[in-house]
Amino acid sequence: MAQVLIRGLTPELVKRWRARAKLRNRSLEAELRELLETSIGPSPERYAEALRFADQMQKKYAGKIEGNTYDLILEDRDVTTVEPARYRCLGGNTSVSP
Repeated sequence: MAQVLIRGLTPELVKRWRARAKLRNRSLEAELRELLETSIGPSPERYAEALRFADQMQKKYAGKIEGNTYDLILEDRDVTTVEPARYRCLGGNTSVSP
C-alpha cells in the first residue's frame, strides 16, 4: 500500500485532527484516510454507473414529469393506495391527519 508524507503541517492543525479522530473513536491515520477517500469523489467506475442510472431514469420518465410527482413515486413503488399518516396528539387520545 502506498504512503504519503505531508510536511509543514502546523501543530494546531494536527491537534485539531487528533481531537476529531478521538471524538469518532479512530486513530488520526484512519480519520485522515477517510477524509482523503471521501473528498476525492466516486471512482471512475462508480461515476460511470451513476451516469448510466441517470440516463435510464431520464429515458423512463421522459415527458412524464410535470408538476406533482407523487403519482410517479407511487407508480415506481408499485403502490396503488396509501393510507394517510395519522398523528397522536400529545396529552390526549385523539388522532388527527396532517
